[in-house]
Amino acid sequence: MQSLPAMTIAVLNDLHVGGPEGGGFQNPFLTADTTAIIKPTVDAINRSAPDLVLIPGDLTQDATGDQLATVHRCLSDLDAPFLTCKGNHDRETPEAAARFDATFGKHAPPGVTPGTDIGLSDAVAILILESSWTKDDERYTPANPPLAIVDDGLVAAALADLDALRPDLLLVTSHYPLVSQAAYVASVGGDYAGHVVDGEQLLSDLTSRARAVVCFSGHNHHHHVMTGERWLQCGTGALAEYPAEYRIIAISDGNLTITTQTAVNDLLQAAPAPKNVWVSGRPQDRELTWRSE
Repeated sequence: MQSLPAMTIAVLNDLHVGGPEGGGFQNPFLTADTTAIIKPTVDAINRSAPDLVLIPGDLTQDATGDQLATVHRCLSDLDAPFLTCKGNHDRETPEAAARFDATFGKHAPPGVTPGTDIGLSDAVAILILESSWTKDDERYTPANPPLAIVDDGLVAAALADLDALRPDLLLVTSHYPLVSQAAYVASVGGDYAGHVVDGEQLLSDLTSRARAVVCFSGHNHHHHVMTGERWLQCGTGALAEYPAEYRIIAISDGNLTITTQTAVNDLLQAAPAPKNVWVSGRPQDRELTWRSE
C-alpha cells in the first residue's frame, strides 16, 4: 500500500431512522428518536474532517417518506461527500426502494465511481453494491442464514470498469458482508443475518483488479474485521443500538488504521444494560493497523 494516497474515511451504518424503541437485532434500539444518535455522530465525524463518508445501508426502518426526509436532513450536515447503498430495510417493497432512490440517488449510484468524481485521487475507486435477500421471513440460524444476491449485470459492468481503471485502492460499500461471518457469530452465540452469495468469489474477482480492496458492510449489527491477501472486510455495528459506534479509517504511510468511536456516551450510560455485549467486537475488531502486501 505504499503508493496509496493519504486519506481519511468515516463509516457509519444501520441508522434505522423510524425504528421503534425496544426494536433492534442484537440489542434494543437505544431510542425511538434515532436523530439523537445521528446528529452528534455527524458532528463528531465533521470534527475528524474525513475525505469521504460511507454508509452501508439500513438508513431507515421502512423507507417511508418521513423517515427518508429525516435521515437526509441529518446526513446533509456532513461536511464531506457521502455515499451509501440500500439495506434490506430500505427496500422491503418496490415502492420503498423507489422512494430511497428519489431521495438518495445521487449518493447511491450502483457500480463503480472513480475517486476523481468525488474529489479523491485517481488511485481510488468506490464500488457500491446493490443486493437483495433471497429468503423470506422463515426462522434462520447461523448454519442456515439468509443470503443476498448482487445482480449479475451490475457485477459484470463493475468488473469491466475496474479492468479499465485498475485502482490502487478499491473501497466497497455493501450492506451485506462479502465474506461470511457465520463461524465467528456462532462461536459467540449470536444471531447471524447473512452475507452475499458467492461473495468470496466476487472478492477474488475484485482483488485481481485492484492492488488493495477494503469492504465495508453492516446488516449483522456487530463489529468484525477479517483480512486476507490484499483485502480487508470491516463490518460495523449498528448506530441505532449498542454500542452506537462509528469507524474512522486513516490511510497514511502505506498503513490503514481503523479506530472505533462513539459520540453518545451519555445516552449509552443511561440505557439499560445490553443483552449482547459481544457485538462491540474483539480488540482486533475495534482497533487495527493493516498493511496490504
